[in-house]
Amino acid sequence: MKSEFLKFRSLPTPRYSGLFLLAAVALGTFIVYKNGSFDSSAFQAAISLPSMIVALILGAWIVGVEYGQNTLRQVLSSDPSRSRLVVSKVIVLLVVLTVAVVVLFVLAYLLFSLVSESTMNYRDFQGTLVVTIIDNAIYATIGLAFGFIAKSMAGAVTLSLVFFFVIDGIFTLIPKIGQYSIGKAIAAFNTSI
Repeated sequence: MKSEFLKFRSLPTPRYSGLFLLAAVALGTFIVYKNGSFDSSAFQAAISLPSMIVALILGAWIVGVEYGQNTLRQVLSSDPSRSRLVVSKVIVLLVVLTVAVVVLFVLAYLLFSLVSESTMNYRDFQGTLVVTIIDNAIYATIGLAFGFIAKSMAGAVTLSLVFFFVIDGIFTLIPKIGQYSIGKAIAAFNTSI
């Protein structure tokens, strides 16, 4: 697992993803400043949606980087347990995403409170945070699965984005089938929390 954390610390894709998330929080802060107040929808727009896209990209990246640099054979020759490799990638990915989301939510709450006259109750804050963490875990794991299917980062990111924004969107429009789409399932789960 140490090598997986090292990839997050040293390679550029996680850094650019972090900068994108910080820019989204800055944009959200500007919007809250203009509106004068904030609620859970401000967190959803500033953090939840951008972090969902980052979760898909990082899920695809953590596998695609192995294929792209031809290091998967070396990793598996030193430790041939494929299940241990997948589990360590998933654990590291979820830990990094969870820590990033918690830090971004706290930062956004502080910034939003500074630029507006209102505050948000703790229950709404906590609920939005938990839903975002769970959603990111789902999106990152599916991005990782597409990484193993596509065997490249670009292919996995493309498949993930097309799957969630096109195919799943089309399925939600089909009567009787739409209720079983991933987007509807996640939305139903989120409202139950």
